[in-house]
Amino acid sequence: MILEVHKDAISRLEPFDQGEAYNPRNWMVEFENELHFLECLNCYNETTIKRSTIVDAFSDYFEGRNANPVKPFLLTMVWGFVSAGYGPH
Repeated sequence: MILEVHKDAISRLEPFDQGEAYNPRNWMVEFENELHFLECLNCYNETTIKRSTIVDAFSDYFEGRNANPVKPFLLTMVWGFVSAGYGPH
């Protein structure tokens, strides 16, 4: 089976701990007329946003610890665009 060749590499992946630094300047330039939406991400400035960060943000929202659905959505966008090569990252 072809996957057997990649079994060791796959087992070493840590998808919940991989991430990139959030650079707010790029997003502020791109969304200069919508800065109020980005305020909820101020605590992440220049920190690494990982998949686990997003899972925690959605958990906080759905468990009532955060009433703002924009925060987990924007974290998802930031995380997704970092490795995409387009959009603010």
